[in-house]
Amino acid sequence: MRWIFLSLFLLHSFSSSGQNYRSSLGANSSFRVEMGLKGTLTKRLTTGAKAGDEVEVRRIFVDPTGYHAINLTANGKVFKAPLRRANTIQFRASNLKDFWKIQALQSGVYSHMIKNGLQKNLRTELGKEAYDYIETLDNSGLLLEDDYLESYLQGLAFRVMPDPLDDGRPGSVRVKVVMDYKPNAFMFPNGMMFLTTGLLSTMSSEEELLAVMAHEVAHFAEDHSMQNINTTMQRTRRALFWSSIATLAAASAEIYMTTQDETYQAGGLTQVTASLSTEIASRINERMGLTYTQQQEFEADKSATELLEMIKVNPMALASALKRIKRHNLKMDISNHYNPSTHPNINLRISKISGPAERFNDSAYIARMAMVNSMNAQLAFYERQYAVSIHFAHKNFGTRLATENDYLLVAKSLMKQYNTPEKNQEALFVIQQAKDTDFLPSFELFKQEGLLYLRLEKEAEAKESFHKYLNFLEQSR
Repeated sequence: MRWIFLSLFLLHSFSSSGQNYRSSLGANSSFRVEMGLKGTLTKRLTTGAKAGDEVEVRRIFVDPTGYHAINLTANGKVFKAPLRRANTIQFRASNLKDFWKIQALQSGVYSHMIKNGLQKNLRTELGKEAYDYIETLDNSGLLLEDDYLESYLQGLAFRVMPDPLDDGRPGSVRVKVVMDYKPNAFMFPNGMMFLTTGLLSTMSSEEELLAVMAHEVAHFAEDHSMQNINTTMQRTRRALFWSSIATLAAASAEIYMTTQDETYQAGGLTQVTASLSTEIASRINERMGLTYTQQQEFEADKSATELLEMIKVNPMALASALKRIKRHNLKMDISNHYNPSTHPNINLRISKISGPAERFNDSAYIARMAMVNSMNAQLAFYERQYAVSIHFAHKNFGTRLATENDYLLVAKSLMKQYNTPEKNQEALFVIQQAKDTDFLPSFELFKQEGLLYLRLEKEAEAKESFHKYLNFLEQSR
């Protein structure tokens, strides 16, 4: 009797030793994911599997009793062990698919799935909401569609995650570009990644952009947004939510358009658009589970740097990217996805990425983003961020790809900020540079030139410039 009692006691203790061993009554007993991950044991697992042994985790599964287990082989034998014991294995990733499986396993994705199920209906709904968001952007003129740029960015995304996750979660990485001069990147639970034009211009190298994309893919692979959604689970009906967002976006764009300078020439851009307001972005982030915890941000940073090492990109590129975003935000006196009060301090995130400081400057990348730089300069100008407008336009000056518009924006931004002889002379020099481009000078250049000559009290030169301006107007009728 004593032995029976003792056996029952030990069985009870073992079976209740943690969530990863036996789940609650709501366990997803049909859960099963094929892994095929190889590694080395760091601790003794059981008789016949000791520290230093090579192992292969074949699958994760839940049996009908709710036992959360891994099935693995070691020394030619097959073992079943609690899922939590996977942390005693030092895994090796031979390819990117294995790498993201390891990140998901180590960050508790599969334990979360066992507890909540795959939630296919919710994931399908979130996928539809990703397209609701795209439609909202498109209707508000905020979606940048450029085949060359999208193809380039999609190619970078495939370097980070070339294959869809094969653990039952739907979605694969697809990239969309949002017209917003503030640097930002985010990823929805269906794998839709959004990069702002501001982020593309703020980066100065392909390596930095890859680092940011790897960070966002890590949030996706580690299912952070779904975990956050399950924490709140107070969701307004989809149609009602997105109709309210569309109304806010339309109102924002209408207010924005009334501030336009009617004489400004849009150049190669078909229209001027407004950025999504902070309020709209905040609502979307909360709904889609993108308000990450400090721990989630640190996890994504760690995964990103490990991924960069694997694809032979300097992992310090992530620290460099964060530093550029920080400097840009200080210049604009803003905070966004990368440094709001609910996220870890950006300096702390940078400090946790260990390694020697590196400079990342890629002239080919900056040249590739010339059109994006021009667009951001224009957007920043209309939001009266004149220093930022100059910053973006100047990126094109060194590549010999600056347009007449870029020069004009710099001159007008200087005129908006200053009225000193030195700055007026500087703006006049920029106007002369614009006239020396291969393009036929527009009437707007002569108008600004005339205004600058008046500021410099050079009436004869001003009169000549205004005369040319009027002639251009007559010829254009």
